[in-house]
Amino acid sequence: TAEELGAELERFLAEQTRAVLEAYCATATALLAAPSRPLEAKEIGRAAEEQFQRAVLLGEAERREASNPITFANAAECFVRLGILERAPIPSRRDASDETGFARGARFDDLRDLRARLAAALSRG
Repeated sequence: TAEELGAELERFLAEQTRAVLEAYCATATALLAAPSRPLEAKEIGRAAEEQFQRAVLLGEAERREASNPITFANAAECFVRLGILERAPIPSRRDASDETGFARGARFDDLRDLRARLAAALSRG
């Protein structure tokens, strides 16, 4: 039936997107635990990696391939588009590069709820 076909497609898409959800959830968890100062992309990536490995140990993450710097960077950029983060200069930089980091955005307080929604989606698996 069409209903069975729809359910099969939902399961397929859920499996295809699980890795992204796991990486975004780890990044959100890392940002919630991070200091309130602007952070370099590398700092966010390291913290997200640590949170991802913790989630693997707890059985909350399954797709180890999701744990990579590109996916964590994509999560940070997504959070910029959502207003959770914003681009900001890194005050401690000694070089003259124009590279910026990430600071808490106007909607940072929404991150806790977003992280809970991601975790809930993963638990429904």
